[in-house]
Amino acid sequence: MQGLSAYVISVDKLHAKEARTEITTREVRHLKFRQLFLHFRVMKHYFIAAAAVFITGLLLGYFYSDRFEIMIQEQLKGLEGLASTVSKTDKPQLWLFVIIFLNNWVKSVFSIYIGFAFGVFPLFFLLLNGMILGYIGEMQAAQHQWIKLLQGILPHGILEIPAIIIASAYGIRLGMLVLKGLFLLISPGKKTAYRVEFRGFMQMSMQLVLFLTIVLFAAAIIESTFTFWLISR
Repeated sequence: MQGLSAYVISVDKLHAKEARTEITTREVRHLKFRQLFLHFRVMKHYFIAAAAVFITGLLLGYFYSDRFEIMIQEQLKGLEGLASTVSKTDKPQLWLFVIIFLNNWVKSVFSIYIGFAFGVFPLFFLLLNGMILGYIGEMQAAQHQWIKLLQGILPHGILEIPAIIIASAYGIRLGMLVLKGLFLLISPGKKTAYRVEFRGFMQMSMQLVLFLTIVLFAAAIIESTFTFWLISR
């Protein structure tokens, strides 16, 4: 009986330890997200700049669609090709979700880290996406299909567009940090502080990737189900 009691007690302790570990892991994850959201406050000027670039692209695509039509049509042809391939599969909505999620996730993460090249690509990424959206908006407006436009963009765009802007803002910030590092070659005395700042940013960017994964996953589900249903009616 004593042996059985000891076994039961040891099993209870093991379960309690596992529960504490699970709670600790969850708390750490929540703490890291809180740190990321606090870092968003530090990034507010970059968010504003990134949003301004996106809106500029939106306006260019809407009011000057004829000047950029060839470039935008090339981008849209690629999307149309994917849509055609998806429609021929046995489970089009499932594959639509997979393609949407991977496309947005890869481009967003790429936009963060390619910012290493002085932040040029994230700016182009924002401008191009804004122009494509503006171009589509102009085409729908010409046909007086505003409701259809909102149905096709708004449900998932609430999550997807801010995610793209946030990712690109971090890419721009990374580019600025690289430029700052180059200037610090002239002032070696500040290198230690710069290393700490750069390391902290890179660690925060990994938390951002996790955050973007969750947001873009949710956006892809909405786009491949609810948005798909709205525009198919």
